[in-house]
Amino acid sequence: MTQFVIPYVEVSHNYFFMFGFYNDKFASADYYPVFPWAWAFLFGIVLSRLFYREKKSIFKFTIKENPIGFLGRNSLLIYLIHQPIILLLLAILMRIFA
Repeated sequence: MTQFVIPYVEVSHNYFFMFGFYNDKFASADYYPVFPWAWAFLFGIVLSRLFYREKKSIFKFTIKENPIGFLGRNSLLIYLIHQPIILLLLAILMRIFA
């Protein structure tokens, strides 16, 4: 049985980091390259074609009745607000315990 090995590609810059090509100077806290995770996106497309052929939800509730709907409608605002709050809490904890 042969094993597929991804060849090592040496790059001198980090312009294509989103495609998985970067050098040892690249640093990121939340980096996920496109190609190793593209299968999850494509799998979601296939599942949506199978389960939502009639474009009707399989759930019995509407988004307006559900608290998850509020989070979904305001996800960008929630994301932007929680980042400074977490950083502030970490700074306070580091001053207390460091």
